Amino acid sequence: MITAKSFVGVWQLLDVKSDDGQGNPLIITNRGRMFFSDNGYFSASSTQENRKRFSCLNFSDVSNEEIRTAFETYVASYGTYQVDLPNKLLILNMEAALHPDWVGTQQIREYDFDRQGNLHLRISASSITHPSAFAVLSWGKIDE
Repeated sequence: MITAKSFVGVWQLLDVKSDDGQGNPLIITNRGRMFFSDNGYFSASSTQENRKRFSCLNFSDVSNEEIRTAFETYVASYGTYQVDLPNKLLILNMEAALHPDWVGTQQIREYDFDRQGNLHLRISASSITHPSAFAVLSWGKIDE
């Protein structure tokens, strides 16, 4: 039986399926970790494997294109969470996020668990802005 405690632990990103509604990948990160505490806190980050390094060590000398690429290939956030069991929703209350527009918002994800106990989080089209866009991130628990 799935309960709010089913989320508690450390999760590793297993797979990402996404489409921006026009046939292009919406999410390009493919490595990640997510943590849910038993007292309602979460932290999550994901990155594209083999990210391109900056051309120099001094951040102030990095080109705008390099900064844009770094931003597009990394996602991070933390805050608190609630689980809406009847509606199978995970509600993430964003206290901080790499994406500045997420701070202070609730990011809502539909969830499901498969037979192996993997967690699948679906980002709805309304969160993405294109009616046929979607993203499903699959996570496997690594701390058992």
